[in-house]
Amino acid sequence: MLPQVNRVAVGKRPAAQAEKRSLFLSAVMNGVIAVPIMVLMMLMAMRADIMGAFVITRRLTFLGWLATAAMAMMVLAMLATWRE
Repeated sequence: MLPQVNRVAVGKRPAAQAEKRSLFLSAVMNGVIAVPIMVLMMLMAMRADIMGAFVITRRLTFLGWLATAAMAMMVLAMLATWRE
């Protein structure tokens, strides 16, 4: 995924700006991609048939979903205010 970000970021900018932009865009993509991964991890961590004796507690379930919701809200806020 990073090579595509680099191609988008390089364009006709000086090298230093292109490097900063590609690092920024890769961090943005990581944040966006993290939300569905967090959802899948929470769903798997709550299942006894997958986790066995290591199923997460109610407290950790609450905190995990809270963190996932916070991350999703931040991504939505970022996308709503994105300016090029």
